[in-house]
Amino acid sequence: MASRWKIVLGTALSFMAVLGIFTFPLFILEEATQMTVWGTWQADRNNLYILKEGIRVVEKLNATSKAINNIGGWLHPLSFLSYRGWHQATDFWIMASKTKILALDPRLLDGQEIHFLFEWKTEERTATESRLINGNIIVTAPPGNYPSLIEIQGACRWKDNRLFITSAHISMTENYN
Repeated sequence: MASRWKIVLGTALSFMAVLGIFTFPLFILEEATQMTVWGTWQADRNNLYILKEGIRVVEKLNATSKAINNIGGWLHPLSFLSYRGWHQATDFWIMASKTKILALDPRLLDGQEIHFLFEWKTEERTATESRLINGNIIVTAPPGNYPSLIEIQGACRWKDNRLFITSAHISMTENYN
């Protein structure tokens, strides 16, 4: 009887060790992300470079965490779902933080990829593109009829005191109207 329990406990311990190979690094990456986010809280209108650097760090941490979770996190289904939720929340923080920079100092996004909700005010159309404009932000999109609020993913370029965003992906956002 004792040898049977020894086998059961040994197997359980081995399984927990394998789970720890994935869940412990995820935990450490979660803590690193939290520390980085807390470090950006002092970033305000006068120091958005801290926020921009924090976003870069969080993007790297989140990508690493997503990879680990996808490789072996599924071995522990509750942990997998929990960390998937964490990744979604972190993606939202990244989007919200880039939107703050977009609103307060868009030139900092030059050369960056951005994903955000955009409420355009005016439109300029040509045969090959629509330019959706709000202030000094111009989103270049394929010709079309867009609602006033759209979800954009694209590359940013600062030129002539304006931020041009070439859209790689546009989603209609009926849910936000």
